[in-house]
Amino acid sequence: MTARRLSEDLEVSERTIYRDMADLIGSGVPVEGEAGVGYLMRSGYEMPPLMFTRAEITSLVAGGAADEGLGRAGYGQSGRGGAG
Repeated sequence: MTARRLSEDLEVSERTIYRDMADLIGSGVPVEGEAGVGYLMRSGYEMPPLMFTRAEITSLVAGGAADEGLGRAGYGQSGRGGAG
């Protein structure tokens, strides 16, 4: 699929597609192709979850609160930042 087609389908600029494809490739996602030719992602690859489940958020918040209770400076704040 070409960057032009992706940009039209997703209603973003071609530059955004090129940048995002470079980011995906750099992070290890098996995307094949190049700018001006097209892109292909082989079947069998599954993207990791992009959002936390309700249970994961609860665990993050509980862990952060426990860290604060144990006096671990900074850890509780990091947990709250990840959970929103």
